[in-house]
Amino acid sequence: MVTFPTPDSILQNCAIGSDNDTGGYSTASIDHVQEDGVPCLRFKGALSLHVSPEARGRGMTHSGWAGWRTTPLGATIFNRYPPTPAPFARGLLADGCVCRHPTWDTSLFRFLSLRVKGDDRRYYINVQTDSLDPIELWQHRLFLRTPGKWETVLIPWGDFLRTRNGRISYKKFDGMDRERVKTVGASLIERKEGPFCLYVAEIKVAPPLPPPPSLSCRWHGSRLGVCNLEIDCSR
Repeated sequence: MVTFPTPDSILQNCAIGSDNDTGGYSTASIDHVQEDGVPCLRFKGALSLHVSPEARGRGMTHSGWAGWRTTPLGATIFNRYPPTPAPFARGLLADGCVCRHPTWDTSLFRFLSLRVKGDDRRYYINVQTDSLDPIELWQHRLFLRTPGKWETVLIPWGDFLRTRNGRISYKKFDGMDRERVKTVGASLIERKEGPFCLYVAEIKVAPPLPPPPSLSCRWHGSRLGVCNLEIDCSR
């Protein structure tokens, strides 16, 4: 889905924001670096829990967040969307009409896979589909087993929770429209001031891993973001 081989892959395809945009004092940036020889996106900055007097006057009471995401592909001068590589792109509806944004079709895959290196902060993975209200996201906590080292994190698509303004949405729905994933990104939402840094080398879809032929295995997805592999060695 997303890799970051060059600086242009970030400048042209990613957007960033923080509470600084609405009256807070947090700082955040994204840039391209080589971390341990791996080309990747670096998401870094510092969280602040302070709110400016002007923002308090507008009713803002809390701060302490920052995030980045990919940007949807835009229209060309011919009012058509540029092609997106198969098999994940869906630029046309069933009747042949162009939809609002080219999107990824992830319906055939069980996991969202991320190659990341981070610290011990409280990061979340955010997914936006083309069928949701713009302020609604599907979110899942990014749990890192080895902070400070590269690792691959698998998140079951079925474990994402629908949120609105950072809170779980209980509006009736049929689940994530995984055929129309529009953007993906990460955010830090935490009541803890100080610096943060997260490296992201790759975000992609992944099928269930087949069990080794000599072992009996079973995957357990959980809303804690950890896919546990249970192995029965007695067989």
